Amino acid sequence: MKEYYIQLPKFRKSNPDMNNKLNQWLALIDGEDRGKIEMAKQKNEVIKEAEKRRNIEIIKEMRKKDCSTELIIEITKLTKEEIEELER
Repeated sequence: MKEYYIQLPKFRKSNPDMNNKLNQWLALIDGEDRGKIEMAKQKNEVIKEAEKRRNIEIIKEMRKKDCSTELIIEITKLTKEEIEELER
């Protein structure tokens, strides 16, 4: 069994190989760089589905608390169209 110690500040500063599955997951976990996340989603369908499910849950919880679409956009960095698609 391999163990990894992840230092997200170092990961953020690096230029990771986004063909590497570990780096793809780190990009999603970190959530700081939308470009890296988009690249990870393009290369890994499981990550694409995981992010979608996470966003759906976040939107549902925010709606339960009567959050406006504008606040959801601000917090999630999703577009209005993406939010509407995920709410279907």
